[in-house]
Amino acid sequence: MLSQQRGPLPDPDFIMTNRPIARSAPLTTGTKQGKAAATKKRKVAKNTEVAASKKNTAAKNTGAASSKKKTAAKSGTT
Repeated sequence: MLSQQRGPLPDPDFIMTNRPIARSAPLTTGTKQGKAAATKKRKVAKNTEVAASKKNTAAKNTGAASSKKKTAAKSGTT
């Protein structure tokens, strides 16, 4: 009872035509391409953060200046 008859095996042509397509492995930091991609993502994220922080700082500075002007206008001093 070690082996049972299951029927004939499919034709090799059928097996070869129904093989899944090859998929590339995900990039890891253990490969040169993965390291390059990770570094690029970090640089883009850092540049985006720097640009956003500069934009926020500029907005805060102009906001502070305009609020000072409003305060000075209310009090009558310039």
